[in-house]
Amino acid sequence: MYMRKRTNKNDKWKSYTGGRNRKARPKTFKNEVAAHAYAKEQGLNNYSLENLRNADTKDKKYRIFLSS
Repeated sequence: MYMRKRTNKNDKWKSYTGGRNRKARPKTFKNEVAAHAYAKEQGLNNYSLENLRNADTKDKKYRIFLSS
């Protein structure tokens, strides 16, 4: 949170958090190698990769799915 600039001398200082509040999204990866490397770096052991794109497309987008 930071203070915005005063526009005139009668204006009160207002706090501004910036941007809209959005839910945090899961980290995604373009290839399996990068996803596995990130999981290893974070110390994740019990996980699987989930493709977020359709099976018909050649583009891939993976996210790490933690298995319980």
